[in-house]
Amino acid sequence: MPATELAPGVFSELTPEQRERGMRTLVYATGLGAVFLFSVYHTPLTMFAVQLGAGAVLLGLLAGIVRGSMIVQVLLAREVEVHGKKRLLIPAWVVTAVCAVPLVLIPWLPADPGLRFGVLIATVAVISITRQLGWVSWMPLMSDVVPEEKRGRFFGRMRTAWQATALILTVAIAALFSERPALWQFQIVFAVGILSVAIRVPVLRRIPELAPHPSATERSRLDFVGDALRDRSFAAFLLMTGSFHFMSQAMRPHSVAYMNNVLGYGANYVIIARQGVGFAGAILTLILWGRLADRIGTRVIFVVTMVGTALTTLVWLFVVPGSVAAQVALTVCLFLRGLLLAGFGIASSRYLYGVLPEGNKSGYLTAHTVAMGVGSGLGPFLAGIALRGTGRIGLTLAGLRLDNYQLMFAATVLGIFLALALLPRLKTEDDASVRRVFGLLFYRPFRTALDLFLAPGNGRGGARERHRTPDEHDRKDGTDGDAD
Repeated sequence: MPATELAPGVFSELTPEQRERGMRTLVYATGLGAVFLFSVYHTPLTMFAVQLGAGAVLLGLLAGIVRGSMIVQVLLAREVEVHGKKRLLIPAWVVTAVCAVPLVLIPWLPADPGLRFGVLIATVAVISITRQLGWVSWMPLMSDVVPEEKRGRFFGRMRTAWQATALILTVAIAALFSERPALWQFQIVFAVGILSVAIRVPVLRRIPELAPHPSATERSRLDFVGDALRDRSFAAFLLMTGSFHFMSQAMRPHSVAYMNNVLGYGANYVIIARQGVGFAGAILTLILWGRLADRIGTRVIFVVTMVGTALTTLVWLFVVPGSVAAQVALTVCLFLRGLLLAGFGIASSRYLYGVLPEGNKSGYLTAHTVAMGVGSGLGPFLAGIALRGTGRIGLTLAGLRLDNYQLMFAATVLGIFLALALLPRLKTEDDASVRRVFGLLFYRPFRTALDLFLAPGNGRGGARERHRTPDEHDRKDGTDGDAD
């Protein structure tokens, strides 16, 4: 049946040409969204708070607000299905940009820490909540446009554009900042992020979407998320990803303060190392992660990326002030961490979009977003409280002196391994087993690499190819497929 345009940009179904144009536009919109995200949020916001004199609890609170605000999506999941995606998405971004203006004005307020911190907290809370009004529509919109057989490759391409934009922006910010940046330098960064929305809104209008489901009003708002929670396999996925984000993000804002205040690194290095280096690792591998996910599924990628993230976190236990070798090792591990988190994001997206039920995509996506938000929001806040309460605590282990920050890093490593224990509860279709893939990588690494990255076949057909190809190779080699 040919696609019918029911309203400007709304269709009964999408043609392949419309999907291709829509995917290109999604990539452009993602890049512009990265400008706002990585200039108004993340490391610049943390460094701004540190410059104002914020302590560990306030830094954790700000990070908690940014992430924890995702919980408001629970109330909007049904509205996306009833009214459509862009009807919420576009106005939400306009309101978010307007509400972010006070960030630019804070340096002009009287030098009263209470007043400045109060305005900062209120502004971050408002723009975080209004941003969720748009985010709850963004992922269902992508689900409309991106066909199943191209998910891995598309998310690899989209995230590469996102990370590349963020890396360019990070380098520009580092060039702008001095060793101890003045407040007016932050004003420029925040203004750039706010202005980027003016370019993004017209781009969002060009993305096609499928018609809404007005019949969704027959169900309560909580039913949409309730369906996702009653799905046991999906609930295990939510618990695993939420726990992983809790642990992997718990020390993120505090590591910025630690690098600046304890290790004595300048602002230029801190923003490049804590933000830009990770982007570089992601940019170099996102497309490969996407193609790999389409070939072997998600289970192996979850194992590799979660274990790898835990191991790279251990480097914080050996970083001491004044050690060039430790600083180099930290930079390398932050690069690897960005690479690994990129793979985790690809695996999560591919798994998530593969289980979305028609008529309730927003409920499942909202449950996932809230799980990430609660995890990554509570992590920094609770870590901030713990750091303040353990300021004088240290431990000597095998001659290695660990302060309270380093002990918290060690605790997050343990937590990541506990989150990984939930992986067997996930139901995945057409996934190659972890044992088989690792066996192939060690048994014939070059041939396996060619199979994974160069051989044709993606999506469902590619999934069947994933299982068939190793066995066919085994038969040709005269070996038993289970011998690996």
